[in-house]
Amino acid sequence: MELPQVTVTAPAWEEASLATPGTVSVLRPEASEGEGKTLGDLLEQSAGVHVISVEGRGGYAVASIRGSTGAQVAVYVDGILMNLGSEGAVNLATIPAETVERIEIYRGFVPGRFGAPGLGAVISVHTKRPSGLEGALALELEDFSTWKTSLRYGNDLGAGRYLVAATLGGTAGDFPYHNDHGTFWNRTDDYDARRRNNGAEDRNVLFTWEDDSWRLRGEYLDQHREIPRRAPGNDRADDPPGPEQDSVRASLGIGQDFSGERSWGWQAQILRQEKEFYDPRDPRTLPVPQATRNRYETDRMSLSAYMTQPLGSGRLTLTGEGFRESLRVEGDAVSRYHLRTRYDQDVFNLALEGSFPLGSRGRWVPSVRWNEVDGTGHLSWSLGTEWTLGTGWNAHFSYGQAFRAPTLYERFGDGALLLPRPDLRPEDGLQWDAGVRYEAQLGTTRFRGALTYFHRDVKDLIEFVMANAESAYYDNIGQGVVDGVEFEGAWSLPRWNVALAYTWMRSENLSPGARYGKPLPNRPEHAAHLRVVHDLSETLSTFAEGQYVGGNAFDQTGDLQTSDLTTMNLGFTWTRRDGSVVTAGVRDLFDAASEARLVPFTGPEQMPWYPSAGRTWFLSLRWAW
Repeated sequence: MELPQVTVTAPAWEEASLATPGTVSVLRPEASEGEGKTLGDLLEQSAGVHVISVEGRGGYAVASIRGSTGAQVAVYVDGILMNLGSEGAVNLATIPAETVERIEIYRGFVPGRFGAPGLGAVISVHTKRPSGLEGALALELEDFSTWKTSLRYGNDLGAGRYLVAATLGGTAGDFPYHNDHGTFWNRTDDYDARRRNNGAEDRNVLFTWEDDSWRLRGEYLDQHREIPRRAPGNDRADDPPGPEQDSVRASLGIGQDFSGERSWGWQAQILRQEKEFYDPRDPRTLPVPQATRNRYETDRMSLSAYMTQPLGSGRLTLTGEGFRESLRVEGDAVSRYHLRTRYDQDVFNLALEGSFPLGSRGRWVPSVRWNEVDGTGHLSWSLGTEWTLGTGWNAHFSYGQAFRAPTLYERFGDGALLLPRPDLRPEDGLQWDAGVRYEAQLGTTRFRGALTYFHRDVKDLIEFVMANAESAYYDNIGQGVVDGVEFEGAWSLPRWNVALAYTWMRSENLSPGARYGKPLPNRPEHAAHLRVVHDLSETLSTFAEGQYVGGNAFDQTGDLQTSDLTTMNLGFTWTRRDGSVVTAGVRDLFDAASEARLVPFTGPEQMPWYPSAGRTWFLSLRWAW
């Protein structure tokens, strides 16, 4: 277990520590409520996590943990696996931060209650639970016509409690920037531009009901995304409209839990997702004029169950998950070339984990997993240990193996710009980590710190590869190795709270050929996050954040990387006499992100394909009752 990067309560800390002998961070969005943070922003407060995002703020974003790809991270929401076969990875933008109660990030050893271990990486999101009569209303405003409003209401209903949460928001995303026209060697054709076709609209409704045993959960998500072109040479005032994507996802789940000496439970869910991509035949966007519209419909049924059984002085946990998913594809390219229109996939995950004392001061936790996709299965295993070294000191070690089968999306493409690779092989990963943590309290000052070394070795690594300027595919590039060190620390003093996370990581492509020894893309060598909160009074507090990312390779060649980036956020939170709360501040105070560049191994710097907004002011007003 490692330290959370925002303030957490003792119960959440203790619950996470009991769940795993490995490394876990617990984040609570309420600690930064009103600051306009997305789920991706929150995750980057943890060591070992790097969020890869494109298409503007709030656009498509996936998490990389300890140098993983986005597809290697298993994402659970309220105990249900959200990784779909019809997608390459879980888009974090589809999980509104406003409905989240807490986030658990497991790195290395993954508890047996998660049937899909990723490749040593799991994000478990817990949405807000009903607690009786409650209500909250919030309004957030930002630069570039960005706004969001959210409403939450709960009360008693029958023998239980219910909660309804709704979120509505949008952005134009039309921030200004300097465009070098794609000719970085010629400054005479440069021009000042505003980002075009970068808007978004989001609508989300969540309903939950639960009593002492049963729970119901329903969610509806509707997103509209304008997909910006690569910036160099584009974003002129007379540019034609660009591509757009509409996504609708609805799910309904039911479950039941039984506690006692032997605890067990189950849950079932049906999910439907519809995506429609449209491009107005701009030849600069699509080289194939007929591929202007594509539609994807995903239906998935899932059933999972768990049981925890005492065994002597230890316990056993058995978890099973089953998924049946179908993907239907329609579109111009599918019709013209008579491509396949339906894909089906059956997934079964089974995990058995034990937890047993290790002498009088520790425990050891062995686990085995069976992960099967369409009748082809793989057995994996892991072992975690932890023990107390002395007053306040604790050590942990884990070692394990995992497999990941390629998704439908990776194997068969999207019928448009993502090319098929039906013969992709499963990834075979090996990971281990070792670390220490320390906790101490002196008077009113409390400190928690953790230091961990980790190693990942993945064979038949599946990576996203650009085939040309407009199309891409997934391929087994060979072997990738990642080594790194994580540090997390949290200090709690009278009126002050400080949280620090730092990750050093070295990635290496060990595939034969010209890329041997090159760094893997989107695995930054250095990443740091610092957050300081100071309570000036009972009603007024200030916060400051600093974030640094450096040594981040941009593509598979390893000869191009993004420039090192340091950003700072500042703001305050004021509780008014009427109980409402005002939060205001600035993101990227020194406008550093707008100056980011692509830096080649040799030659001049270039502007990024997808520039960032840079300095952004925000304001929010919240009421709760």
